[in-house]
Amino acid sequence: MVKLVVGEAGTFTLTLRDGFVAVAEGDGPVDVTISMSPDDFVKFTNGTLNLLSAVAFGRIKFQGDMSLLMQLRSAFGA
Repeated sequence: MVKLVVGEAGTFTLTLRDGFVAVAEGDGPVDVTISMSPDDFVKFTNGTLNLLSAVAFGRIKFQGDMSLLMQLRSAFGA
């Protein structure tokens, strides 16, 4: 499970299963927490955000299992 904090847009809990993403608004127990701005989230989901650069420069922050960040990106088809 992934907690996604998208700036002022809110906090969401995502479940990744078999290449699909289920989304629920709010908080809960998770394996990784990812924080980014709404603009970076759009770029993340459409594949135009350089993920490694964004993490290196602090535009994306995460705590926990980074492999889930990569799985999330794949689930969005980016």
